[in-house]
Amino acid sequence: MDFSLTEEQQAMRDMAKNFAEKKIAPTMEEDEKEHRFRKEVVKEMANLGFFGCIAPEKYGGNETGYIAASIMAEEIARISPSMGLPFNLQMNSIQSVLLNFGTEEQRERWIPKLINADLLGCFAITEANSGSDVASMKSVAEEKEDGFILNGSKMWISGVPVADLGIVYAYTDRSLKHRGISAFLVDMHAPGVTQKGIETKLGLHCAPTGEIYFDNVKLPKDSLVGQKGDG
Repeated sequence: MDFSLTEEQQAMRDMAKNFAEKKIAPTMEEDEKEHRFRKEVVKEMANLGFFGCIAPEKYGGNETGYIAASIMAEEIARISPSMGLPFNLQMNSIQSVLLNFGTEEQRERWIPKLINADLLGCFAITEANSGSDVASMKSVAEEKEDGFILNGSKMWISGVPVADLGIVYAYTDRSLKHRGISAFLVDMHAPGVTQKGIETKLGLHCAPTGEIYFDNVKLPKDSLVGQKGDG
């Protein structure tokens, strides 16, 4: 079995390597010292098609696949693990959920904006007292006639406090335990949403990490990703 990279994969690897060495490496040490997130670098990556690896062309992707995405992430993280994190977050954590579980309308609306980095994403499941034990989360999305009301908080969320769009997990039926957890697309600038950065970390200083608070956040029905309980 041949495990060699294809010409296309090698080209993507070389592009990521050159970009990281020219655009990230020169200021990497200073960025870490100053805890500086360089949003303009993320936008440059988007302009080069870095975030389109796993998405079909009809959404603006280039369909080079998960292997290409992985080796590009490796090259970026080799220079700066902090910049490797938003690379993975923008694509593998957000787009993959929509591609696998989202409606066609959700994919058409959101994936192009994630690929172009017009929106920065976050994936919000962890809470202060709920890490690997996801079923112990406290966040709740109460179903109403016209949608859901989200209350709760999330902790140690990559991409916060600069996120624009989040995939947020919350209980829709606590009696079902882990089978009562659902996923929602949440506008991170909506009324009732508060993002707060965490400054004191041991590393990854220029990769934003923070807390999110949800106070009676109104979510439309079409914010649900998949079915209730699919979280």
